[in-house]
Amino acid sequence: MYEAALIDSSAPQQKNPGSAATVVY
Repeated sequence: MYEAALIDSSAPQQKNPGSAATVVY
């Protein structure tokens, strides 16, 4: 899951709802 979060982090957080999890990380 952490690896996926890192990938999401690269993508625009605003566009990706999953960014919330990335922000927590």
